Amino acid sequence: MLFNLSRFRLIATLLGITHIRLGHKGGNFEFRPDAPIDSQGLSHLLNKKPRIFQMISPVKLKISGNLSDTDTRADLCEWILETLDPQRPTQEWAEGLQRLDQ
Repeated sequence: MLFNLSRFRLIATLLGITHIRLGHKGGNFEFRPDAPIDSQGLSHLLNKKPRIFQMISPVKLKISGNLSDTDTRADLCEWILETLDPQRPTQEWAEGLQRLDQ
């Protein structure tokens, strides 16, 4: 898990994400105003899963849901980071979004 946390921090820094907080009932991602994230990926999250993902400010993404398991939180964090990565193919994050329905 420690390795994952370090990797998440590195990826987040590259994407302009300043804070990641995920707990039992959800959490949030905070971005620099000039964060080089994939706006299409972010838009897809917000439009396809509005009960889970909401922008509560121009630089803060709120995540809602039951995240009581640490592995679930880690998987979700990794998937969100991949979705926001502008160099990741669109098809891959679309497939990840489908897994949220299961």
